[in-house]
Amino acid sequence: MVQAAASAATLAPAVAAPALELRLHVGAVGVGLYISLVYLTAMVSSQWGTVFVRRWGPIRTGQVALGFSAAGLLLMVVPHVAAAAAGAVLIGFGYGPITPASSAILARTTPAHRFALVFSIKQTGVPLGGAFALWPEQAAHVWHRVAAPFPVSIRQGQAHIRAKAGTAYQVLIDGRRIVDVQSHGEDTVPLE
Repeated sequence: MVQAAASAATLAPAVAAPALELRLHVGAVGVGLYISLVYLTAMVSSQWGTVFVRRWGPIRTGQVALGFSAAGLLLMVVPHVAAAAAGAVLIGFGYGPITPASSAILARTTPAHRFALVFSIKQTGVPLGGAFALWPEQAAHVWHRVAAPFPVSIRQGQAHIRAKAGTAYQVLIDGRRIVDVQSHGEDTVPLE
């Protein structure tokens, strides 16, 4: 699950690219630069992964790495390009040491005749994390598309979203417009 969480943190901003492009005023090139920055940083930090595992142990290394990823995701919320770039660097620092840390745990506890099976199962965390990153609810109608973090449907020219009352969230409409919502439980957002 650690591998899946790190993967989801890496891919989530790319999945949210239409909203980030609007908020940060960058084009599609910005998404490519984001991914490049994440993986460049991950390449560097993965080289330090074994040093961290020796110094802190694999569990603490994984915890610190996930902390970097979480901090990076928090920075992605700030509507400024410099914050997004710093967030990408932190996510990369979190992504790099995950494989050495999880491999150290599995190498110590897995019988030699089960290595191939166990390590192949561990690697399924990467695509599983990608699936988690695609989690937002979506609805489409003849003329409109809506993405929201809660169940959504389209009826009578409005998006209907069921969320917990008091929750603040955003809805992406037609890949172009972001609407801030303070939930009352059953929310409606006009699509026009």
